[in-house]
Amino acid sequence: MSEVWLRLALVTAGIAVAIGIALVLRRPVAHPAKTKTAGLGPGVYLFSSSTCVDCVAARARLVDALGPTGFVEIDWDDDPGPFAELLIDAVPCTVIVSEEGLATRFPGMPDRALEELSP
Repeated sequence: MSEVWLRLALVTAGIAVAIGIALVLRRPVAHPAKTKTAGLGPGVYLFSSSTCVDCVAARARLVDALGPTGFVEIDWDDDPGPFAELLIDAVPCTVIVSEEGLATRFPGMPDRALEELSP
């Protein structure tokens, strides 16, 4: 009977470790974040990279909503500077820069950014 309890204890410990690792590695829900920027003018920007699978869908959503000239795409491979300036560590990320130079980051798909732009 003690072998059963030992196995049960090992399984329970394994589950507890897996849950602990999952909680530590879990990324928090991304919320819009505001920051000042000196390098980008007012407008909508899509931050992407050549290896980003979701960037294709994000680009399509922005084109559907804003048209092909309604936003500027900044690719990590071509221009990593703005990524560092705006603390963008994952793509896709949509950024809206106001007339005052305040940049609001919307990580992930651009749906919340488009909601922000809606009157």
